[in-house]
Amino acid sequence: MKTRTGAEPRNVRAVKPKAFAEPKGPPERDPVAVYKIYSHKRPDAMNKPDAQYYLGTKYTKSPSSNKLWFKSSTIDQNKLNNLMKTMAEKGGLSSKRLTNHSARKRMIQKLNDSDIPPSHIMQLSGHRNVQSSNNYSHVSQQQQKKTCQEYSV
Repeated sequence: MKTRTGAEPRNVRAVKPKAFAEPKGPPERDPVAVYKIYSHKRPDAMNKPDAQYYLGTKYTKSPSSNKLWFKSSTIDQNKLNNLMKTMAEKGGLSSKRLTNHSARKRMIQKLNDSDIPPSHIMQLSGHRNVQSSNNYSHVSQQQQKKTCQEYSV
């Protein structure tokens, strides 16, 4: 990420990102199963815990590299943004502007809507202060009604 380059050893998340298996539903919607396929197609050197996640795609069809789909180098931000746009189009998502930060914003908003405490949201999203994570969400209409009902005189 742009703010966590690895140059500062103390600049680490309080909670490491994780994905959990989804036993109900089709396997292509299970993030753990999908990651296992993804990691199998990555070079061995890029399956280490400190390796970058988004890798460049191999375009050669060499018989010796039929297992690997990815290079040992990362893709740049423009490529990642284009990838997100293509995935949104192919997934039939609305035409509104979607970026690689859209998933982050959605996660923070869903956690906020579920009344997860801001301190927990900060740990999960990697933010260092509440204001930074507040920039990604808003108070939902349901939360406004609940607050109004609880505190009305």
